[in-house]
Amino acid sequence: MKTVLTLAAVASLGLLAACGEKATTTDTTTAADGTMTTTETTTETAPSTEAAADSLNAQADATVDAAGQKADAMVENADAKADAMKTDASNAADAMKAQAEVAADKLEAKADAVDK
Repeated sequence: MKTVLTLAAVASLGLLAACGEKATTTDTTTAADGTMTTTETTTETAPSTEAAADSLNAQADATVDAAGQKADAMVENADAKADAMKTDASNAADAMKAQAEVAADKLEAKADAVDK
């Protein structure tokens, strides 16, 4: 009888350990003189797989959030650089246009001088 109770207690501990619960085992034994002895044991089990999965999900979410923020910062930086390059190109084009107009005016002046 004691063996059966012990096996049942061990099996219940195993099931509770799989669920990540605290397990309390009560053993009752009867001595040859008819007196009963009760012992109670509390066993702390490892965290459940659900808790571990929740922890991993939280870590994954934090990693995704950090990566998203970094990607957003990279996009903003690229947009700022593209705007700066566009402004520089526009300024260079305006300067080239102004130089071309000056050169054209000089050529027209020379052409007018030759015609006179």
